[in-house]
Amino acid sequence: MWSHLQAALNGVVAAVPAPRFHTVRYGGVLASASRLRPKIVPHTAKGDEASDEPPKKKGCRYWPWADLMARSFEVDVTVCPKCNGRLKLVALVQEPKNVARLLRGLGEPTEAPARAPPRPPPYYRSPVIRRLTGTDLAVA
Repeated sequence: MWSHLQAALNGVVAAVPAPRFHTVRYGGVLASASRLRPKIVPHTAKGDEASDEPPKKKGCRYWPWADLMARSFEVDVTVCPKCNGRLKLVALVQEPKNVARLLRGLGEPTEAPARAPPRPPPYYRSPVIRRLTGTDLAVA
């Protein structure tokens, strides 16, 4: 049985290419070193390219937070849901005392609510399960 499993795993591992390794190889006329390739594959000059598309930006891969939210969740976080006006980030509040001051100004509680008490253990209708879990009141 292990030999079948090992053979299957070797087949899967063989199908995974090495990093930075071309998985598509062309032979014959389409090979990159073929002398006939320029006659088969059309070569576009720089001026012949379609100028309708804007050139890709290179360099920084930074995305603003609002753009990421719009792209991921299809929600524009810069639009007010009440008046459809434009919203902008005014401040980023990080210090606990500043957060408490902001919440007091908004009339919100500044302390976290108390935790609810834990619930009791489940009651099993089956007397066998109650005996196995030790929650049978008739035995005690």
